[in-house]
Amino acid sequence: MERQRTAAPAPRCTFSDLPSPVAAHIFSLLSNNDRLPVLDVCTAWHAIIDAGGPALWPTAELSYFQHKDAGRATGRVVRRACPGPRPDSLGEAAALSPRLRSLFVYADGGQPEMILCVLAVVPAVSLVRLRFKGRCPSLLPVVLQRFRQLQRVELTGDASRVSWERPGGTWLAGMVCSMELAPVTVVGGSIISDHLCLSPDRAARLGAALSQLTRLGIEVHWSDEERSVPALCAALPSLRALSLCARGVGNAEQAASVVNLLVSLPQHVAIDLTVTRAINARYAIRYTETYWNVFVQLPAGLATVRGLTTLLLDAGIGLSPDWLQLSSLNALTLHNGHLERIAPMKNPGTSLTQLQLHMSSGDVAPALASLTSLQLLRLESGGDTSCSLPASLTALTGLTCLALRGFNLPTVPAPVPDMTSLCKLVMEPAPDQLPAGRYLDGLQELYGYRYMYSHPADLPPSLAMATRLERLELSVPDNNNMSSIASLLAALPALRAVTLLSLRDHYTGFKSHLRALRPDLAVTHSHYY
Repeated sequence: MERQRTAAPAPRCTFSDLPSPVAAHIFSLLSNNDRLPVLDVCTAWHAIIDAGGPALWPTAELSYFQHKDAGRATGRVVRRACPGPRPDSLGEAAALSPRLRSLFVYADGGQPEMILCVLAVVPAVSLVRLRFKGRCPSLLPVVLQRFRQLQRVELTGDASRVSWERPGGTWLAGMVCSMELAPVTVVGGSIISDHLCLSPDRAARLGAALSQLTRLGIEVHWSDEERSVPALCAALPSLRALSLCARGVGNAEQAASVVNLLVSLPQHVAIDLTVTRAINARYAIRYTETYWNVFVQLPAGLATVRGLTTLLLDAGIGLSPDWLQLSSLNALTLHNGHLERIAPMKNPGTSLTQLQLHMSSGDVAPALASLTSLQLLRLESGGDTSCSLPASLTALTGLTCLALRGFNLPTVPAPVPDMTSLCKLVMEPAPDQLPAGRYLDGLQELYGYRYMYSHPADLPPSLAMATRLERLELSVPDNNNMSSIASLLAALPALRAVTLLSLRDHYTGFKSHLRALRPDLAVTHSHYY
């Protein structure tokens, strides 16, 4: 009797048998939170993640908020409301993987002492990259000395309190690649804050120590003869991007010193410039007649600043005619109610893609028709009921974003129905009509359906044509219109998020109607006044 031969079992193939490039590709498809536990599964998996470099390294997030209703803990990403140091906060920080390479600390109003306590217990074995957002504590250089493998640091929010002359200050400065100093005050040529007081010489030494800094953001109260900020910028060997907000610019000398600083920078530095008469951001004054007694104009030398890409001028600050020579400028914001004092746009450079105007009269608005590259346009009325939209608006049929605020329009302006590339439309207050047109075919975001003291009637039937609409803002309808409006919104196939606006908490019923028809919708609520 012949024995039956059994086939040899097929060799087993496990995840560990995959080539490292294949495994690395699979890991790259995981979310950041899912890659964090991979670090501690086994040595082989950790080696694959580690060899993938910064693009594959997962980032642990420690987020601390002072308000009571802050988020939740999800996996290794910690979101916790912490008004002060707590044992569970320290425990969550200490429980992070010792193999962690990248860490993001977000402290929204958190106490500096609490942040220092958290950083003191984070495993310091392998951390290479650190990003900190919020008010940096002064002793940050001292605490971070325990992270011996640290190579790259980003300080966004406010690093003006960091004590660079304490132990570890020079060591930390050599790894900072992005930093924001805001707000600081300039008095007599020195930057003064809680822990940062720089003469021009000390500013130059700090700039030289920041050897890897490529991006600097600084907000200052400008003086007549400012020297410390130019000394700091001139000493930065790797600077590639500067975001400067000059506050309190109230005369020609101060305006000239701002422009002189920008002219002295290398041409490869991308510049984001804001100039304002207001000393404090909380008390920015626009459209106030007292500010027009002295009108400050940026000098003609601004045209030689080749790296200027974004320019925002607040109330009372004007431009000289040669600004049209700014070939690299792609975003311009003018918070100025007297546009007749600004040179008209005749043959501007084709690089301007974003324009925001705060207008007092449509008659003096620049000739928009010549802005052939414009993609984003925001027009805001200065409060004068006689202010009308500029006639040249009809030529801008290639816009992707249009925002109109303060214009009481019965319907959308004439050019809008023909804007086939329009993706975002904002109109506040909302028009009574939403006519059909080709603009609805590609519209993805619609904002401004807010009524101050009344509930909206049924939404216009033409909204059903917006089959690509993803985000919508509207006022909460009254009880008689809830069902019809919810049905119209539920029929929009691409809709993903709806923001409901109301004076009081009358949104619960409509939210229930809408979620019953479309459980996948993200429905949020916002009060308006």
